[in-house]
Amino acid sequence: KELIENEIRYQELFEKINIGIVVYEAIENGEDFIIKDLNNAVERIEKVKKEDIIGKKVSEVFLKVKEFGLFDVFKRVWKTGVLENHPDSFYEDEKRNGWRKNHVYKLPNGEIVTIYEDITERKLAEEKLKESEEKFRTLVESSVDFIWEMDQNGVYTYCSPQIKRLWGFEPEEMIGKTPFENMKSEERENAIKVFKALSKSPSLVRSMEVKSIDSQGRDILLEISFAPFWDNDKKFRGYRGIS
Repeated sequence: KELIENEIRYQELFEKINIGIVVYEAIENGEDFIIKDLNNAVERIEKVKKEDIIGKKVSEVFLKVKEFGLFDVFKRVWKTGVLENHPDSFYEDEKRNGWRKNHVYKLPNGEIVTIYEDITERKLAEEKLKESEEKFRTLVESSVDFIWEMDQNGVYTYCSPQIKRLWGFEPEEMIGKTPFENMKSEERENAIKVFKALSKSPSLVRSMEVKSIDSQGRDILLEISFAPFWDNDKKFRGYRGIS
């Protein structure tokens, strides 16, 4: 009775989990592998039916498995019994494609198992985010204006390259410092008050002129436009602006 209950429990887990699981049996002394079992997640991910691929060689179902590098992992795991993780990789053949993350291990009866995830959506989102970041980085760094970001304490966390043209400072020189340090004393107190007041106004954008001192000690007049920003929890995080 306990054996039957355990079998039912693990069969339910096997079928209901969203991660793909495939069981393989080694043939030809570990030189090839046939599919012994798979769960519902594999049918969904690979758009196959279990009855159509059970008993087939892995290379007959996943035509590019050798080029993908997973076949060599199968052989090593079968010989050594040591679990291996196949790195995030893009699989593509005539029937299917997508990003996959595989973990391969060996069972006591000699069969090997792959537990894998379809991470295509995550990878596409990462690529889209990277493209977006690159686009905005190019826009910011090619702008004739000095674009900056400060934390909630008014300390620079980002300075675009144009700070050198305006103030004569390298961007990395100002990271960790505040713009108030370079303002005329009569301007400093008023600017700090304006920034603090703006931190309580989520939708407000403020423009103002401030007198400052550049890296050579010369007086300069800056026009700045800036706004506060918040995180997803509505917590004030700092300011972003253009000078």
